[in-house]
Amino acid sequence: MDDVELDKMFEDLKTYVIYLDNFDNPKYFQAKVDECRRFLNETSSYVQKVHQAIRQTTFQVDSLQAQIEIARDDLLDHEEVRCHAHMTDRLAAVNRLLADDIKSLKTLERKLKSLTAALKVAKFRHDELKSTMSDIRLKRSLMRDEFDTGTYYGQDQDAHKLPQEKTPLLPHAEILSIKSGHVDPNVASSTVQEDEIESLYDYS
Repeated sequence: MDDVELDKMFEDLKTYVIYLDNFDNPKYFQAKVDECRRFLNETSSYVQKVHQAIRQTTFQVDSLQAQIEIARDDLLDHEEVRCHAHMTDRLAAVNRLLADDIKSLKTLERKLKSLTAALKVAKFRHDELKSTMSDIRLKRSLMRDEFDTGTYYGQDQDAHKLPQEKTPLLPHAEILSIKSGHVDPNVASSTVQEDEIESLYDYS
C-alpha cells in the first residue's frame, strides 16, 4: 500500500460509524445490522491489506539492511576508503558511497512505521464495529421480546390477574350490627354481597 491508498483507508474508516435513532421498527434494526456487516467486511479487507503490506515492507527492510552490511565490508577495501588514515573517516566514506541505499532504507523504515500505525487504527475500528453489531442485535432481540409480550407499548397482559382490593359496600354501622347478631344477614342492605357477609364470619 502506498500513501494514497493509506489516505483513502483513513477517510473510509472515518465514515464507518453506525448511528441509531429509530427504536420502534424491527426492519430498521435489520438495516443497521446489514450496514454494520458491510462496514466490518470492508474494514477486515483493509486489515488484511495492511498486514500484507507490512510483511512485504519488513522483508524489503531486512533485505536492504543485509545488503548494506555486506557492501560496507566490501567497500572498506575500496580506493576511496583506504586513502583515509582513520577508521572513522573510512566509515564516513563508506556511508557516502552507500548514500542512496541508506536513504532507501530510511524511507522503507518510515513506511513500515506508518503501516504499523495504520494497522492499529484499522483494528480499533474493526473492534468498535464488532461491539456495535453486538449492541444492535441485543436491542433488536429485546424489542422483539417486548413486542411478543405486549409490553412495548406499555401494556401488561397480566395486569387483570392481579388481586383487586375490594371496597366494602356495607355501611360501618350495619357491619357492626351483623357481627353482633343484631341484624339478620338475610335482610341486610340491598348493597350487601354474599362474599362480604361470609367474610364477616371468617375466623380463620
